[in-house]
Formats: sequence, structure tokens, C-alpha cells
Amino acid sequence: MQTCPNEVDEALTVMVEALNARTESTAQRGIDRRKEPRLESCAKCDLWVFGEQGHEKKVADVVTRNHSFCGLSLLARLPEPLVMGRPIEVVVGTPGASPTHVAGTTAFCRKMGPRYYEIGIRVRAVGSTWILADNVEASKARYDWFAEALQIPVL
Repeated sequence: MQTCPNEVDEALTVMVEALNARTESTAQRGIDRRKEPRLESCAKCDLWVFGEQGHEKKVADVVTRNHSFCGLSLLARLPEPLVMGRPIEVVVGTPGASPTHVAGTTAFCRKMGPRYYEIGIRVRAVGSTWILADNVEASKARYDWFAEALQIPVL
């Protein structure tokens, strides 16, 4: 089982370990219907959530839970849940390596405890530098999915 780095919030670490243990027991029973294999991971990351005008806000208490070819699962401390379909960018830090930037849309956001949520991301782009947050206007023109996702109302 993947362990979280020391700088990760203890509550997030406990949730990652509990969720991964539950996932392992489900997979052992043979009822996992996922199309792609998930790889456990626990890395500290920063999350940028985009508002209606494309202005972003940073969320710092975030860790990865697992990832696959088209998806990324995070655990985060948030004031409120994220809206499904809204665009986000994640910067994943890996010790000894350059950060990885992941851009996509929120696939789900499940409450895990007071102010803690599991976030599923449909990955649309991955890179070694900023994908969306460095230039929102240029990103709207470059990525149709980003411009469309910004149109989804923020509750």
C-alpha cells in the first residue's frame, strides 16, 4: 500500500489509507468494474479551481489518491464541494522530480468528512508546465473543453 509523504495533512493520510484498503478488498471480491487499472499514489499537490470568469483560486490541502490513464482521484480539504464538469488544474509534486501539471474537469466530488472531499478528475491534458492557469484567455481559445466547462454554472 502506498504511504503518504510526511508533509501531508494527517487527516488526509488516514483517509487515503482507508479508501485504498476498501478499494483493495472490493477488487479482491471481483466486483471492480473499472475499465482501466488504477495505481495508488499519495503525493502532495496544489489544486486550482476556476470560477465563472476564469479566475482561479488555489486549494493547498490536497493529496493524490490514485490515477489511471484518463483519471486522477484526489482528497482535499475544501469549504464546499466542487461542481461536476467545472475545469481544474492540479500541480502534483513528486520528491526528486519536476512537478506534473494535470488539467481536466471535475467528474465527481464526494464528501468524506467535515470539509474533506474525494474529487475525481477527468484528465484532458498533462504537462510539465502550466496548462490553463498561466493564461486563461489563451487557454479558452486553445482548449474547447475548457471554454465549455467555464460555462457550467458555479453553485
